[in-house]
Amino acid sequence: MMVFGHSGSGGGFLAGKQQVYPVDYEADVSQRLLEASSFNDLKSALDCINDPLIDVNFVSAVSLKVRMAEVLCREESGNVVRFEYRELKTDVTALFVAVHNGNLTLIRKLLSHGADVNQKLFRGFALTAAVREGHFEIFEMLLKAGPSQPVCEEALLEASCHGRGGNFIELLMDSDLIRTRIAIHALVTACCRGFTDVVDTLLKCGVDVNGSARVLLQSSKPSLHRNTDCTPLVAAVVSRHVEVVRLLLQVGARIDMKVTLGAWSWDVASGDEFRVGAGLADPYAITWCAVEYFEASGTILQLLLQHLSPNTCHNGRTLLHHAVLCNNLGAVQTLLKYGSDINSRITNNHETPLMMCAKYKREECLRVLTEAGADLGLVNTAGQSARSIAESNKWSCTFQQTVLRVIKSGKIPVSSNTTFFSPLMFVAQSGDVESLKAILSRKNINLNEQDNNGFSPVMVTAMEGHIHAFRLLVYAGADFKLTNKSGENAISLSKLNKNSDMFEKVMLQFTLENGNQSFRGFYPLHYAARHGDTPAVKLLTSRGYDVNALDTDERTPLMLAAREGHVAVCELLASSGSLCGIKNSKGETALTFARKHKENDVERVILDELARVLVLGGGGVMKHTRGGKGAPHKKVLKMVGSEGVLRWGNSRRRNVVCVEADVGPSLKFQKRRRRKGGADMAGVFRVVTVKNKEVHFVCEGGFEMAEMWVRGIRLVTMEALSGRLQGWRV
Repeated sequence: MMVFGHSGSGGGFLAGKQQVYPVDYEADVSQRLLEASSFNDLKSALDCINDPLIDVNFVSAVSLKVRMAEVLCREESGNVVRFEYRELKTDVTALFVAVHNGNLTLIRKLLSHGADVNQKLFRGFALTAAVREGHFEIFEMLLKAGPSQPVCEEALLEASCHGRGGNFIELLMDSDLIRTRIAIHALVTACCRGFTDVVDTLLKCGVDVNGSARVLLQSSKPSLHRNTDCTPLVAAVVSRHVEVVRLLLQVGARIDMKVTLGAWSWDVASGDEFRVGAGLADPYAITWCAVEYFEASGTILQLLLQHLSPNTCHNGRTLLHHAVLCNNLGAVQTLLKYGSDINSRITNNHETPLMMCAKYKREECLRVLTEAGADLGLVNTAGQSARSIAESNKWSCTFQQTVLRVIKSGKIPVSSNTTFFSPLMFVAQSGDVESLKAILSRKNINLNEQDNNGFSPVMVTAMEGHIHAFRLLVYAGADFKLTNKSGENAISLSKLNKNSDMFEKVMLQFTLENGNQSFRGFYPLHYAARHGDTPAVKLLTSRGYDVNALDTDERTPLMLAAREGHVAVCELLASSGSLCGIKNSKGETALTFARKHKENDVERVILDELARVLVLGGGGVMKHTRGGKGAPHKKVLKMVGSEGVLRWGNSRRRNVVCVEADVGPSLKFQKRRRRKGGADMAGVFRVVTVKNKEVHFVCEGGFEMAEMWVRGIRLVTMEALSGRLQGWRV
């Protein structure tokens, strides 16, 4: 109905006069009804309704706070639905607004005045709003007002989206206006969102548990956002809703269907794995879906494994292979708990799950499988073990640390073939002391196992320079006599390292603590002498170690002590019978090495010993008679050490105690020999006895040998007089 209104004075062509304009009264009163309904102004709304020109189904836009349901994905937990109210400006009717606000009195009045319950708006029907806002009494009233099939079906779908189960669902299903495919769609939607009560009610109402509907499936790990046809069970598994899965299985949901949701596929010809878009992989069993979309507690996979074998294959792979490929540690643990074959092999290349860990760098899966007893000694068709695959994949360091972590936890890795993997050899190569202790604490450990090249664990530690691991194996009883195929043993291999002295020190300590030990290539007395370890030298010589033995470099302990300048050790070795005159193939003696030092203390010790040996052992000399007047004749000259007597015959006159000894002739001797010649002969030395008698001798070897005779005579005489001569060889 059109009426006319007027305005006050103003400008324009009728300035100062009133203007008349047409007004749509019907629209105006209907708009006022909408506004009164929006603000719950019942009195104003009823006044508008009673107006004979009112249109109760008038549509206009108002602002409403509408309940929204948003699905939030979590990595390994069930998807959750977040509800929040958002203010939206949308087209509505007075009935829609009244239902939204829950105004029962106004709704009755509107319905009595012909409000259309089947009027479709942007936010749905009035019945949809009743379900969304949870107004059950209003929902019942509207349901009795004759809603059409589309209205009831949309209300059912809204109930499945917002979790309105119980009586809402029952009344809608009892209306006989819900088609089968819509009911199944609602069921699948409720399974996606985890509304167990909605699912339960729909199932009790006879909805097919094995029906299929196209819904949006969502997941964050692996990433999935795809509309796909699926059953309620698949929807619940992908969305990780444990209780829904349990309920569906209890009512007989089929588990033999194939699912096409994988993020992995395989090249049938080559066997290579590759990632694909969600839904593009080959169809696989529901358990594979549960592995890929694993729920953190493992309950969903466990529920399915109560009905299906964990060793089912797909394209020649088992679930355990798939769990490793998906890098899902929880799935691996669950499958192992339910009896999955830990050493199952891929059909075409015989790779085990452990090998896949090395291939795809799955550190935690490697740890769990190793702890559970996966065989590290198996190889694939190319002859590669898990360890060799890790090496070729440049992942050997992480592989090593992971396996060592398992060993240190007390679990010894399983290996059916030590050629490809030996726990003891593996630890020896790493040099990890804690891991080695863990292995050595076990019974029946073969310390002397050898690989294909003949290397034993102790050889490996020596070669790699792992001194602490080497010490552990030494004291555990490793056999040092073993040699590899190249004839090398642990000692010779240790010399390849810069810290080879450390290995010899360990051997020395072991020798000192455990008595005489014979190790080819190791010379404990030589080592102790070289390092100036006087107590060790004393102990070893007391145990009968040969003080004159040559090492591999043809050096005696005395030579090494002299070379390093260890005075005390040189004195000890000399007193223990070490021969100073031994020469090696290069013509070197202990004195040769001693003279390389700027300090002459070692040289003094060596020269003293040489002189002592010379005079105590005796030697042929020429003795001058009558102070040089007579002809010289041969005598055997020597010292009697215990008495300090110089002897060249048996008579008392030929056994003298010297008070002086010097190199060269005296002045008197020179004068007497000038006429007869020989006064300046090399090798002349003289002694003066306690009776002040001067005796001249000539030795072979010239001035240097004469010095040695004089040095020895003085030394032995002083030692005899002071009582310090202790067991020198006579």
